[in-house]
Amino acid sequence: MRYICWAKRRCTDRHSKWYPFYGAKGITCTLTATQAEALWIRDGAANLQRPSLDRKDPALGYSLANCRFIEFRLNSRIAWDPKARPPDDYPEPPAGEGDESAMDARTTEAAPF
Repeated sequence: MRYICWAKRRCTDRHSKWYPFYGAKGITCTLTATQAEALWIRDGAANLQRPSLDRKDPALGYSLANCRFIEFRLNSRIAWDPKARPPDDYPEPPAGEGDESAMDARTTEAAPF
């Protein structure tokens, strides 16, 4: 849940130090806790050293279609060097995503929401 709270605060709280860079520019957060948990599982965020919620297209808001979990160090580097942005399909979905054979340790660890 902390990822959603953090994203929503950036987009809606005019007193947040981050609001001028997000909400004031029209960035919105429509991502729900359930959707964030699905992203957590899909992207194997439990296996990342320091998961960070990334928007694939920085001009768009926080939504299921536009978000993914990546390593914090990569996400922070993107802010300073847009060329460092990984492709939209990063991280690659696990083989067999969507079927029961794709279930592994990543999908069974609870998301820290």
